[in-house]
Amino acid sequence: TYSVGNPADFVDPSENAGWNFLFNPYPSILDWDLVEAGGSFPAQLSGTIYFWDASLGSGAYASYNAATSTSVNGATEKITKGQAVWIQLASDPGGTVNLPFTDAMRSVGSTPKAKSSKVTSKILVNAKQNGKSDVLHFAHFGGATLNYDHRFDHLEMDNGDFTLSVHSDVNRKLAYNCVGQYRYPLLFTVLTPKNGTVQLSIAVDETFVGEAPLYVKDLTTEQIHSLADGDYSFIASAGQNHRFLLMHRKDDDRSSQPAVTIGSGPGKLYLRFSDYGIYDEALVFDLSGKLVKRQKLDGLTRESEILMERTGVFIVNLLGSNGENYSQKVVVME
Repeated sequence: TYSVGNPADFVDPSENAGWNFLFNPYPSILDWDLVEAGGSFPAQLSGTIYFWDASLGSGAYASYNAATSTSVNGATEKITKGQAVWIQLASDPGGTVNLPFTDAMRSVGSTPKAKSSKVTSKILVNAKQNGKSDVLHFAHFGGATLNYDHRFDHLEMDNGDFTLSVHSDVNRKLAYNCVGQYRYPLLFTVLTPKNGTVQLSIAVDETFVGEAPLYVKDLTTEQIHSLADGDYSFIASAGQNHRFLLMHRKDDDRSSQPAVTIGSGPGKLYLRFSDYGIYDEALVFDLSGKLVKRQKLDGLTRESEILMERTGVFIVNLLGSNGENYSQKVVVME
């Protein structure tokens, strides 16, 4: 039985706190599907395990999620003898929780190849620059939301030699984001350490059911690109988050969202909503993609203010618990 704690010695608690390093103590395979289904799996613990695979190019993390049986970079439910994995506490338990391993969770035989996924209807966002590439998955799965669901989603983990990162940045950096329905727009971010052209390819898998994305909107330039015209390319700046929206219609970024008016005054942003409880959180980014303000919204009022410590042009991103997602560029003056 492991005692899993909530480490606090990380640089960025919003991304890294709660990671624990576990290993298979048995001289045989440990089946992660059986661990999660064992009846004693802590509710605060994410269902995804991660491990470093040095055979993947220059090295990369592989991950497996027991709830959805999804695999990234060839990981499976089989944890070989002596193998160590990362797992994260998705919420603070206020102390430690116990994760028991029992003989009933052991398995025999050799580690199989990556098993096929139960999750279908996937959208894949692939980014390429200077021969390097990375991919983000949006997947349809019952019970999931656009925000981080620790039972279903995969976090984007640091690969050491950072080359190119594509992730969904709805509250957390997700490399695999399951959603209950494809409710457009879908937000994603591209981050690269080098200046230069990045090529974006958007595809759906052969089992895709529903409305596929037809447009991608660049939130920096406000340009809307039709995917019927092929891939979209943009000039990236090193170390900056470049944010995009996937859309089924050209007006998905506005007309499909509940009415909201965003204005500004000296050192402030004003939010006025058409109804109560539409959005739960406001994120404010500068044009480099850096998060400069995060504020919870009171669902009992139809007006909110966000105090700003600096002036300039910003992108306000509003998020709701049911997948609502609205972005608008605003100018804050002195």
